[in-house]
Amino acid sequence: MMIYTSILPLLIGHRGIPEFAPENTIIGAIIAKQMNIDCIEVDVMLCKDKNVVIHHDFDLKRSVGKSGMINDFNYSELEKFKIINKFEFESLDTINIPKMKDMILKCKQINLTLNVEIKCENNDLMVANIICKQIRKYGNPQKIVVSSFNVHVLKLAKKIIPSYERNYIVNKIPDNWLNMMYELDCTSIIVSYEHNSFEEIKDIIKYGFPVYVFTINDVEIYKKFNLIGVGVFSDKPYTLKKYF
Repeated sequence: MMIYTSILPLLIGHRGIPEFAPENTIIGAIIAKQMNIDCIEVDVMLCKDKNVVIHHDFDLKRSVGKSGMINDFNYSELEKFKIINKFEFESLDTINIPKMKDMILKCKQINLTLNVEIKCENNDLMVANIICKQIRKYGNPQKIVVSSFNVHVLKLAKKIIPSYERNYIVNKIPDNWLNMMYELDCTSIIVSYEHNSFEEIKDIIKYGFPVYVFTINDVEIYKKFNLIGVGVFSDKPYTLKKYF
């Protein structure tokens, strides 16, 4: 049996380091690095003028408190919106939605590994095409991993950026997951702890692929996964890191 390896560490900041900074922001990446977190996950999508931006939701309500969708606005409009700041740092008052290019360049500067989750609606591969080509232009395959729930996105990524590690994200582990891993030529599988039991997740380790779980914020659950070599995405990577 072939054993696969990933450039991802066993602890990844989910959308940055949300326990200390607004999610999916460059300041979050900087703070994560300052706190010795080696890797963060960010979400990417396109806005109206085809700029690639870092943002999780397709709508703006939760992040900036405004109505509308990301793809309703050009980036020149989006960058004027303040991200809702729940942290008592004066320097965070003007944090806005970043471009992916700027996030990649900042992480390259500070030597932080990125897991980039590509998000697109309705199998819009034009979106994935633009995102992959920008990753190819600015990124480094030793420091960036591409992931997605969308198998069509992963197939396209294999063609455009074949040297970049690709990871398959699922909620419930599907019966055909192993066939999909081979078909997509993925390195790792990322699964939801909410939709799978510990035993179900443990069981798929035997096939030789690195396994990661989202989203783990409980110390005891983190310890259980760490002991069997399963990586976790966490909103509290600094808190969990203290235990291993």
